[in-house]
Amino acid sequence: FSIGPVQTFIQQARKTKDLYHGSALLSHLAWTAIRPVAEEHGPDAFVFPNLHAQPLADGWLESEGHSVLRSQSDQQRLPTLPNRFFAIVDTGDPAAIRALMRRSQEAVADEWERIGRGVFETSALASVDVPPALTDHLSDALSTYWAAVALQPGSEPVTANGTLRR
Repeated sequence: FSIGPVQTFIQQARKTKDLYHGSALLSHLAWTAIRPVAEEHGPDAFVFPNLHAQPLADGWLESEGHSVLRSQSDQQRLPTLPNRFFAIVDTGDPAAIRALMRRSQEAVADEWERIGRGVFETSALASVDVPPALTDHLSDALSTYWAAVALQPGSEPVTANGTLRR
């Protein structure tokens, strides 16, 4: 599963803090995509990234009633998740994989739109209705991609590539 294009965030940065905030935003969106898979198959399903001691994963585990070793406070604010993940899930049903990946894609798209609208609504233009151009821009700014392969010989491949653009 991948969120992109990362290059757009890098190109738009004018200062180091812009790079940091772009990384933080992508890290947050990556967790948004990871969470449906972690909820259904557990955090141990992830080969990459390793979710051990990841602040966003730790916060989720704590909210689920698990005890975790807390990261140092300085590290809790670092954008530590990459824009992609690789997981091994135990299901022989291609439709279940497609549905799971669709949930991850929709979670990212919904969160991206929520953040974009929130920025607009807290700006000096808060008294103006959200313009349709903003919605169009938000839907074109990010894409999510995924691929799934069956691990058992002779199994039906799930898909070569699944994309969601709103």
